[in-house]
Amino acid sequence: MVVELFIALLVGGVFIWLAKRGSTISRPTGRRHNILEAFVSYVRDEIAKPAIGNKDADHFLPYLLTAFFFILACNLIGMIPGLGTVTSSIEVTSGLALVTFVIGLVSGVKHLGPGGYLLNFAPDLGDSILMQPIRLLIFLIEILGVVIKHAVLAIRLFGNMIAGHLVLAGVLSAVVATASTNWWGTAAFFGILGATVLSALEILVAFIQAYVFTMLSALFIGMSIHKH
Repeated sequence: MVVELFIALLVGGVFIWLAKRGSTISRPTGRRHNILEAFVSYVRDEIAKPAIGNKDADHFLPYLLTAFFFILACNLIGMIPGLGTVTSSIEVTSGLALVTFVIGLVSGVKHLGPGGYLLNFAPDLGDSILMQPIRLLIFLIEILGVVIKHAVLAIRLFGNMIAGHLVLAGVLSAVVATASTNWWGTAAFFGILGATVLSALEILVAFIQAYVFTMLSALFIGMSIHKH
């Protein structure tokens, strides 16, 4: 919780600075400003707009940016020994997925109305009475699918972040297991080499998982506010 609070303050501070800087100059200047603007533009143009649409994307962009940079910061700071990875806690990832679900639900009802939102889960199969049981079955499957998709959203992030740490712990444990044998030097060499490679891979995974969570959140929100 302490690390999570620190990350929230860090991300908030960085983007308050970015907003103030962006309001006083006409274009990005400096390395920090440019790299942050590049990430913001990418989330807006390559994630939010294709998934939600140009008309509604900017309305949901603050949440998507918050989720992306919060998750990315949590993943990267978790690489520092002793701090722990916030996103390797299922409670945290479930909380993030729940926020996505609530935003999609509330926005879907707001855009389509309560009846329209529910009917969006039932495709129009014609007026034949024989097709109505199939329509009801599809409706129930789609409702269940919404719950499953958001549950998987939480489990995917949690599983990917904790898996990397478990593999890394396994590699280093092999070094410890050989401490009292003649193979300790060889095990230590390959253990350190393996840990370095895995750590580099985890940095890549940190970016990928922040992107995947944000992209899927945008897709789920887009599906909620538009008729199929």
